[in-house]
Amino acid sequence: MNHQLNRFVSFSLAPVSWHSGRVSLGFGGKSGNAVRPYCLALASRRVLSTVAALLIVLVAPLSFGGNSFYEAEVPVPSQSATDREQAARVGMAEVLVRLSGNEFAIENEEVTHALRKGIGYVEQFTYTRNTVETEIADGMLERLHLSYSKNALERLLRQANLPIWPTARPSTLIWLVLDDPDLGKQFIANATDIGVTDSLISAATQRGLPLRFPLVDLEDQSTLMPEDVWNLDESAILNASERYSADVILVGRVSQTSRGDFWATWQYFHRGETRVYDSRSATVTELGVAALGPLADYLANKYAIQTGEAEAPLVVLQVEGIGSFGQYRQTLNYLESLALTNSVMLAAVRGDTLLLFVESETGIDKFVSTLALEGRLKPQKAISSSDVPVWNQAARGTLESPLLYRYSAR
Repeated sequence: MNHQLNRFVSFSLAPVSWHSGRVSLGFGGKSGNAVRPYCLALASRRVLSTVAALLIVLVAPLSFGGNSFYEAEVPVPSQSATDREQAARVGMAEVLVRLSGNEFAIENEEVTHALRKGIGYVEQFTYTRNTVETEIADGMLERLHLSYSKNALERLLRQANLPIWPTARPSTLIWLVLDDPDLGKQFIANATDIGVTDSLISAATQRGLPLRFPLVDLEDQSTLMPEDVWNLDESAILNASERYSADVILVGRVSQTSRGDFWATWQYFHRGETRVYDSRSATVTELGVAALGPLADYLANKYAIQTGEAEAPLVVLQVEGIGSFGQYRQTLNYLESLALTNSVMLAAVRGDTLLLFVESETGIDKFVSTLALEGRLKPQKAISSSDVPVWNQAARGTLESPLLYRYSAR
């Protein structure tokens, strides 16, 4: 790796004692002065710019293409300014819940004040004729499509000290079984269900959850029966879900009472964690909200970035398996592209391994969970804490105990 890297970098970094609490950087084979890691990461912008120029690293954020997260569609009775302003408030509330992952965000005092002027956050709007019969019956003859300012809404959430949930979110695979009075327990399919699928899609759009539905083809039916889902057979469900490589699995068993109410039990699985909960809904529209609300709250709590004035924590990563300058650039570019990352700095190189200082807007647990979503960096097993005396154990993500990863080519 050093042979290829040195073709592009005009100096080499001396070997580093990564567990000593100090880092020594050597330029041109000569030892540099020892620098405390925290001070090194928070060095002046001029010094950081010089280091970046020497390393020929120009890192640009990557777009996730999440424009739809800042849009809403609201039924309106007319194209009047009054109806438009009211719809702008309704749509803005929906977008803020989606962006924050917090359904109580709209109760925040600053947000409540901003919602009164919701039209001021709109960048573009268009009208289309409404085709939803129930809405037309209520006098809503038009649908207003609103696009809001990404920067303005995120600034509002930061000012209100509310979380921001990045648009790169885990996908959810949904297995659904309906207990039909005539046919018995059946998988719900898009073309035959009674509106349950549309209800879930609508609720997922409101909360910003990417959904996937299984094919329910011969392969699925040979590994998973409706009875398995109804009985919440964890082993059978997880086995059938492997082919889809989903981040989250949601299982639902739904029945409709003689009065038309929907009774359901749901269970989600995510990285070894699971939860079972029930819902009772008077309408099929309410069913989707009841199903996805607890899941969205759970995922937002796990992945949303808590904003505020607190100093951004410093996370130390050790990434091995870097075999070329291209892989080195890809690693830094990827880390810089993460919404929870403020800055990334190369501290040292040893063999095929990089030592990186990352200024993150979140804590270690959320940082690690976010890296696990895409799998571009594979976690490596650290020395067992039981092998290290208690008084020598250091917190994860520090220079004494960096997070260990291996580069994974894509």
